[in-house]
Formats: sequence, C-alpha cells, structure tokens
Amino acid sequence: MRRVSGDLAGVVGSIGELTIDAATGRLRVDAGSGGGSIPNPLPIQADSAGDAFAVTPSDSTIINAVALYVGTGGNVVIETRNGNPVTFANVPDGSILPVFAVKVMATTTATGIVGLTY
Repeated sequence: MRRVSGDLAGVVGSIGELTIDAATGRLRVDAGSGGGSIPNPLPIQADSAGDAFAVTPSDSTIINAVALYVGTGGNVVIETRNGNPVTFANVPDGSILPVFAVKVMATTTATGIVGLTY
C-alpha cells in the first residue's frame, strides 16, 4: 500500500487515510478511528498500460504508443504528435520512455522495443 501525501493530504486528513494497493490498483479509504473502510470497486489506472506490442522501427508505420520499453539500449528516434523528430541518445537496456510516439523511426539503434497503450 502507498500512502498519499502532498496536495491531497488536507482532503484525506478529513476522512482518514487514503491508500492505493500496488498489487490491485484499488483505492482504499479508511474512515479513521471512528469507522471502518470504504473499498472502491473500480481499479485506478495510474501509469499503467492496457496493452503492449512489438515495435519495428519504420519511417512510415504509425504506432501511437503512450510509452516505449527498450529491451536493448541505443538511440531511440521517434516522431511526436506534432510531427517533430526527437532522438533519445544512449537509452539504457530495460528502460521505459514515458513519451507519446507516433512513429519509431528507422534510424533507431535500440532493439527489443515494445509499444505501450491504454
């Protein structure tokens, strides 16, 4: 479980403790010393992908991925939503790039790339 802090702390303080179960993604609200807990039946989608697919770098294939996993490191060249080419140089093995990629360009040297979507 993760404890919420920062901007929500004042709101949470008035109802007790708010936690997110990392394993299930479910929100739990504890009413404090005077009551039990109120489970949230809906999972929270926070920084998690709903689908994944293999990416072959290409100057013409549109992938529209919200993030990229890089298996074997190298340079990753993408096209952004605005059509701009961006090079991520020397990306290490096993990295996740949290960037929306319309395309992964053919000049990419990294391999084992997986596209992530919601």
